[in-house]
Amino acid sequence: HTRSYISVLCENGLVFVNNKIQNKSYKVSKGDVITFTVEEKTPTSVAPEKIPLDILYEDEYILCVNKPSGMVVHPAVGSPNGTFVNALLYHLGSDAEKLLHPEHNKEIALLESDDDEVEDGDIDLPETPAAAKASPVSLRPGIVHRLDKGTTGVLIAGKTPEAVAKLCKLFAQRQVKKVYVAVCVGHPGH
Repeated sequence: HTRSYISVLCENGLVFVNNKIQNKSYKVSKGDVITFTVEEKTPTSVAPEKIPLDILYEDEYILCVNKPSGMVVHPAVGSPNGTFVNALLYHLGSDAEKLLHPEHNKEIALLESDDDEVEDGDIDLPETPAAAKASPVSLRPGIVHRLDKGTTGVLIAGKTPEAVAKLCKLFAQRQVKKVYVAVCVGHPGH
């Protein structure tokens, strides 16, 4: 679960430390027993939504958009709709079926080479081979990397299962160059 999800549980009085409700600013001490109950309603499907996309580049295989801050990339608990995936499916129209049901197309090995070994603690969905294999296609159609909700930047999506497979492999092998720019207001550290 995300930190923001656990934060909401805290705010709703659903997190207990030593059998007492605690807020999210509580400092955990050695020996504390933390308990909480999670009632997940995991999304099982995703629907197209008419959400405008700032398209930077598009061809028959890929789509590059300027993802705005505040937009979630794919549906998840707490963000079942209003995501980039919903917008992508709407944008693709009838072609979205290829991404939602790749089993109807020719069989694709997402990551063909065996030299893509991943350490257990090295998973960052879906930019590693293990994560790409585990990523539920039905909830993340076209997604080959992620940007956090609060991050603005270029988001690349595959428009065909073959493009998704190849892009996932490039990200997993760290062959995609990423450049980050940060803007600070004021004097950090003061």
